[in-house]
This record gives sequence, structure tokens and C-alpha cells, in this order.
Amino acid sequence: MFIQLPGTVLVLFISVFHHSHGYRFLVASYHDSGSHQSSLSKIFVELARRGNEVIVLDSTSKEPQYYHPNVKVVYVPTSFDEKYRSSYLGFVWRTNPGVTATWYGFQSSDVFLGLLIEEQPEKITDVLNTHFDAVIVDDIFATHAMWIADWLKARKNTPYVLYGTSTMLDLYHFSAGHMRHPLSHPIVPGPVLDDPADAYAPGRSLKNRLVLMYSMLEPLNLYFFGSDAVRNLRKLGSEKFQFSDFYANAAFGFSETFDRFGISYSQTSDFRGTGANCVTIKPTIPPELLQFIEESHSNGTIIVALGSNAKWIQAPEYIKTAFWGALRQFTTYRTVFTYDDVPPPDVPSHIKVMKWAPQTALLQHPSVKLFLSHAGLKSLNEAICAGVPLVVMPLFAEQQYNAKMLVALGHAVSINKYTLTEEKLFTTLWTMLNDNWSVKKAKAVRLGQVYADRYMPSVTEAAFFIERVAKTNGNRASFKKGSSKLYFSTLLGLDWLMVIGALISIVFLS
Repeated sequence: MFIQLPGTVLVLFISVFHHSHGYRFLVASYHDSGSHQSSLSKIFVELARRGNEVIVLDSTSKEPQYYHPNVKVVYVPTSFDEKYRSSYLGFVWRTNPGVTATWYGFQSSDVFLGLLIEEQPEKITDVLNTHFDAVIVDDIFATHAMWIADWLKARKNTPYVLYGTSTMLDLYHFSAGHMRHPLSHPIVPGPVLDDPADAYAPGRSLKNRLVLMYSMLEPLNLYFFGSDAVRNLRKLGSEKFQFSDFYANAAFGFSETFDRFGISYSQTSDFRGTGANCVTIKPTIPPELLQFIEESHSNGTIIVALGSNAKWIQAPEYIKTAFWGALRQFTTYRTVFTYDDVPPPDVPSHIKVMKWAPQTALLQHPSVKLFLSHAGLKSLNEAICAGVPLVVMPLFAEQQYNAKMLVALGHAVSINKYTLTEEKLFTTLWTMLNDNWSVKKAKAVRLGQVYADRYMPSVTEAAFFIERVAKTNGNRASFKKGSSKLYFSTLLGLDWLMVIGALISIVFLS
């Protein structure tokens, strides 16, 4: 027997039923140029599409963004960029990440946390007083997000998940008990890649193994001294805050780094790699730009884009000279150059200079022959999905990891920002375009096919597990591993090494 309900009652019933099955999530990302929030948008828009309510704490956009009817943006601009960001971005061109870079990154984001509380106290208070079923936290340099998640967990038992928009820190994997060996993957610290043989070859190169072991100083530095970098977080939250505890207590972890080809990447009951997100609907290219790249006498298109954090106005002159000198010589190609500084007065007609270009759409166009990138994760994801051959020039952060991995697997050629010259850049580009380009193209297309071949879309899988965390309040979202409770030294087997070292010392000294 069916009961007929009046239309208004039925609508009310459906809305109440729908709301009872939806969750409320808070999302907070690292304060940067918008790259991290853009990466996170895939997952929080997917959660919104599934009927959940999403609150995004946005400090990066120049103005509030619209994502979806179920996504509410809490816009919290600060004076951080005006005071500090320009000096920070200068390091992109002139320095290389060392084992202490992560510590300083968290220290910088801790300064941002202090300004956020000082300049946006009412909005932050409203966020803290709101009920959330789970918090989605950017895993690196998002000190304000970590503070909010830690605060809500301690006072309201709100679970949180970590979402790595780049390569996740080794300290996270160690703290979560994922048992990742330091020799199992390329690293961020260490010398800039010059020789392809040095990309990643621990089985063949003692030098490579030593550099990989050197990288262990990074998680050790953050493990023992990380709390000193986040003094505002400790003052506003828990004085006993430790990164290792925060990572270990996360209900789940996700990472957008490459996890399906070549380099081992543990997938456990509380961790998923969610990197393969290929756009299925082709975005459009403005008519004027489309006419430029489809010029009938062109041999193809070269895309040059080094990411939103690479401000060309701060680039060393030798790098500008190398780029302009090399690109001028490819007169039979069309080059789209994303360049936010004042270009030279005599830019040739085969080069189109743009402060911003529709990169995703351009890479999917059949005329594109080559992509010169900074090896940022989103850019590489777009290039791999589109099957475009790559030349990479890593500048900072995890870009060196990405470059080393793709070079080691034979999917890219890398150039060194410190030793770059016009001749080196021209030779690299010319070789890529003229030496068996069709073979490289076929290999790039095959890589994209393997990359995107999943049993379900990555964002769908991530959304499922995030909803599970909300449904179970984080208590039964996954099986916690016993290894997550081991001391750092025990997890890596360093305790046995210390015992053996002590015994050897006793033998030789006695």
C-alpha cells in the first residue's frame, strides 16, 4: 500500500531525507598562489555534488570564488602577501630545497597563522564554533589548517583527513606506519638534476644511495625540531603539538602524487593515491589563440609555462636571456609563452606572450608538440593526461622529485636552472622535437592511458573514504597499523644499527 503525500510535504520530506544523509566538511589549504586550493577543489566539488555541504576557508584567492551551490567560501584575506610573499618567491629561482626547507616552510606558514588570527578573528571564531563531520587538511605548510583541525579534534572529537596536493612528506608516511624505505623513491633535497643517470638509480649508484640517505635528515629535522617552527600553533592550541602525532592521528590520507607507474608507493587501509584526474570535457581555447596555434605553415606548438609561483620579474637575467634567445630560433613553430614580466620590445611573430594561458585546453590540442614545464604536479598531470612529451626545469618544492621520477622512467628530459644557457635550452628543445618525436609522442600517449586506467575515478574513491570518515567519526574508517605506534628509530631499524654500532665500538676499544 502506497501513501500519497501532498506536493509540499513530499518536497519537505525529500529535503529532510537528503540533508540527513549529507555531511558537512571544512576544507583548508596551504596559503600560496592558489595552486593547492585549486588541487583540492576537485575533491571538495565532488563531495558537494554528492549532496554534502562544504565550507572552504579561502585565504589565497584575490576575491571569493564560486565552485558549486553546496560549497560555501569563507574568505579570509590577510596582509601576509604584502609583507612577506615577494621576498619568499625570489627563492624560487635562486635556491634549491635542502633538508631544512620544510622546517622553514612551516615557520613561514606559522607567521601566516598569527596574521590570520589577528586580522580575521570573527570569521575564524565562527568556523571553530561550527559543527563539522570532518576536516580536510592540506598536508604541507598549512599550519592554520593543522591548528584548526587539532583544535576541533581536541575539543569536539572532529576527525580530520590529510590531502596531499603534492608529494607527501616522508614524516607522514613514517608516522602513519606505512614503512616507506628512504631508498624506494626519488627525493626533493639534494643536488639539482644534471645527469639523467643521477635521477634515481640506487641499485647502480653509491652516490645516489648516499643522497637518498641524506634526505632522511628532512623528516628527522621535522620530527625532533618541527614544533619549534610552529610557535603560534602551539601558543593558540596545544603546547605539546608534534607533527608526528598529528600525522599519526589522521583518520585517512590521500596524495595526488603519481602512484601507478615505475616507483613503489604503498597503498594501505588508511591511504590512497588519488593523482590520476584527467579532464573528460575538453575546455575551450579563445578564438584568437586558436587561430595562432592552428596557423597552416606551423610545424606545431610549443607550450612554455613555469607555474604561478615563478614570477618572471624576479628571474635572473641569464635565465630570461636563455629563454628568449632559444625560443626566437624556433621560427617554424608556434610558441605560447606564459610570461608575467614585461617582454622584450622585439618579440617575433611566432611567439605569443600571455600573462595567463588556458593550459589544460592547449595541452589537449593536437597541434601541441612539446611542453616546457616547471614539473609542478598539476601541470604534469595535465601533460600526462594529454599525452604530450615533456621538458622540465624544476624550480622548488616537490618539483625536483617529479622531475627525477619522470627522467628516471624515461618520460621527460630535465634542464638545470643554475647552468642554463641559450645553447643548452635550444639543443634540448630541438632534440626533443626532431629526434624521433613520433616515438616520444607514442610513449607519452601510452603513459597517459596507463595513468588514467583506474577501477573508478580517483576523486570518486577519495570522496567515498572521506564520507566513510564522517560516517564513522573517524573511529572505524580504516584499520590502524601497529607500526604507527613505533618510535621513529624503531620503525627505520635504527635502534638495531645503534646496538650493533655500540657492540663494534666495545670490541675495538677493549
